[in-house]
Amino acid sequence: MLVINNSEDLHRVGNEYYDAEKNILHFKNIHFNTKLDFSTFLDTIEGACNAKIRDENSSNEIRIYTFGLEFKNINININIIFERCVFEYKFELFKVQFHKGITFKKVTFKNDFDVTSSEGNINFLRLSIFEGGFNCFKSELNIADFSFIDNIVVEENFKIIKSVFKKTLILDYIEVKKTLLLIENSFGENVTFKNSKLENALLENNNFEDIDLDKLPSLNFSQAIINSGLNVYENRWKTIDISNSNFKSYFYLESTQCKSLNAIATTFDDSVLILKSEFILGLNFTDSIFNSTISLVHNRMLDAKIHFVRVKLYGELFLGNDNSESKMMFAGEINFDQATIYDTAIVRFQDINNKELPNGIIKLTKAVVKGGVYFNDVFIRMIHLKSAAVPGFINHESNQLFTVEDWESACILKNEFKKNNNQITYNAYYKKEMKCFSISEEANFWDKVILYLNKWSNNFGTSWARGILFTFLSSLLFFAAYYLLTFDHFYYGGDPNTFFLIESDFWCSYLNYFWILAGFNLLLENLAAGFTGGFWIILWGVTLSVLSILSFVIGKIMIGYGTFQTIKAFRKYI
Repeated sequence: MLVINNSEDLHRVGNEYYDAEKNILHFKNIHFNTKLDFSTFLDTIEGACNAKIRDENSSNEIRIYTFGLEFKNINININIIFERCVFEYKFELFKVQFHKGITFKKVTFKNDFDVTSSEGNINFLRLSIFEGGFNCFKSELNIADFSFIDNIVVEENFKIIKSVFKKTLILDYIEVKKTLLLIENSFGENVTFKNSKLENALLENNNFEDIDLDKLPSLNFSQAIINSGLNVYENRWKTIDISNSNFKSYFYLESTQCKSLNAIATTFDDSVLILKSEFILGLNFTDSIFNSTISLVHNRMLDAKIHFVRVKLYGELFLGNDNSESKMMFAGEINFDQATIYDTAIVRFQDINNKELPNGIIKLTKAVVKGGVYFNDVFIRMIHLKSAAVPGFINHESNQLFTVEDWESACILKNEFKKNNNQITYNAYYKKEMKCFSISEEANFWDKVILYLNKWSNNFGTSWARGILFTFLSSLLFFAAYYLLTFDHFYYGGDPNTFFLIESDFWCSYLNYFWILAGFNLLLENLAAGFTGGFWIILWGVTLSVLSILSFVIGKIMIGYGTFQTIKAFRKYI
């Protein structure tokens, strides 16, 4: 291996490594062991620097290099700085050891920047512009022995500050042992940290330009391990993906705008705080595990779909606003289908929508609620609890009844308020349960008959006035039928030219009939040998009208049933 001990050695061999035909400066198997002004060195290579232009903002020159730079199998014990340079062709670092690091300040890369299987500390400072791709793959940074390591490992901080990337930035399989900093950068295409291992990360003021979200890139931290926290503050992305990751510490996202946040099958061992952010399409936490608290506070997500499908929740979840003066307006869907809320957990919904404009849907279908679900000042359009199991509790303020469209949901809510001895709200949900069951496919014909009678007679045990009215009208209807179907209803002395309902004899007979135990002798006396209509039978020598008998008996049953339903309605608070 050739060893370069001083600038003279480097200048002496420099032209030997410049391939004018391929337009590339290609160093192979060189050990740099001296301090070096790399830009000055490149100037000594004939044809290397073919143009110098003046920086508009200072008296400094900007060097433009029109050849590609390729470093292979190099061991560098010095700190190399590229400042105010423009590279027209690909810049490649392959199996390079930077023991003291390489720094780029105000550098523009017109083509790809590749780091592969290399060691060292790489810093991008003060508006470096990447018009080509930036690819780090299977590199090891600041590790003494890199032969057995495939991933990128950064012992110190990894910083990208005030830089511009016009193509995809790929930092997959990276391990940062201190802090990853992405601050005030602009990304033209996606940024990926897939399969990364990070101690701590801060993303602040990235993609701050006023550009439509659909035109912004996406941020991907999927399959990552975050040991000491991920902070995302004042960012704008098309989507953020942290799926299949493991957060051993907190996840904090504030004042960020994106179309959606995906955290599918992610484990959160510490707290999650999503604050003052905007989500156009929604948040997806399907199959995730929350071992600590999660708070979604003061966010804007009017039409968003928030999925907690099949999640395992061990800590408190807060969703909404924590100030009654400010409501979170929501018209989307919150889905806890098949979720498990353990006995250490409680889900709190608070300050969602105005009472005058209830909106949105909450689903807890097939959920297992071992802990609790509490609604405080929440006004939604619909709640679904079908097939949910609630050994814990579900509770809400009694002045905000939820709309349900299936009887199982109403039944669960009814039983929850029965646990709390809240008879008024219990009755309200019992009424909803019966209404929903009466129109469901599970109800057979006779179920529907009984349910409709309950509705008409006392509104499912909630209206004593309806019970009195039902008793009066139903008995009057059947008595009138009985009265008209007898052989001669003028037996009572009625005028054949007078409508029977205004006859005094009719009402006297009806009052006698209304007494349940009275009137049976009247039935036998009036059903004589002749009849005016209906089917008839001869029983023990007496001709009887079948319809008259039915009208009489059914009317008596309605009197008894209506009286019972009226008493039951009076007892609705007991």
